[in-house]
Amino acid sequence: MLCASVPVLIANDRRAVHEIAARDDAVDMLHDAIKSYVTEVTRESLDDEDRRWAKAIMTSVINLEHIGDIVDKNLMELAQKKIKAQVSFSAEGAEDLRALHQLVIDSFHRAQALLVSGRTQTAAQLLEDKQALRRLERAARDAHLDRLREGKPDSIASSSLHLDVLRDLVRIQSHICALAYPLLEREAANDGDAQVA
Repeated sequence: MLCASVPVLIANDRRAVHEIAARDDAVDMLHDAIKSYVTEVTRESLDDEDRRWAKAIMTSVINLEHIGDIVDKNLMELAQKKIKAQVSFSAEGAEDLRALHQLVIDSFHRAQALLVSGRTQTAAQLLEDKQALRRLERAARDAHLDRLREGKPDSIASSSLHLDVLRDLVRIQSHICALAYPLLEREAANDGDAQVA
């Protein structure tokens, strides 16, 4: 859903918008099933490490479901508005959105690797990605405002949609970065345990 979202939004592909929105039902179903399973497992006697791991899984599942909701309820609704209004982003605006989207996708792949590897360096990189995205988002917003001042028709027609997409990509990035926090907390707890030993 996330990978397809911005290309579909830029392309005004009505059929693909509906396909992406339909996938959110599967995300919700998986979210509920995983949450129920982890809740059931945590009712058993677990050591500290397993409790921290369960917390990391729950945090991941919750944030992934939120990302799915942002794609479905925000980005795909923006795509439908854009199609209905028959507007297009300027070439420069579309390129800015693609660049931000690519950084979000790269972070998402890092977050997936983090869940498998548990590497603290990957978690730290996710937090660096968040700062990089904020800088890129500010530059894209400023460039958009410059295009508005220059009176570019595509930028004027798509302005509110463009700014909303920027906002939603930043929101998605925040949920992706939230996947790093339980791991960093777990690592800090393990370091504390090692120092005590």
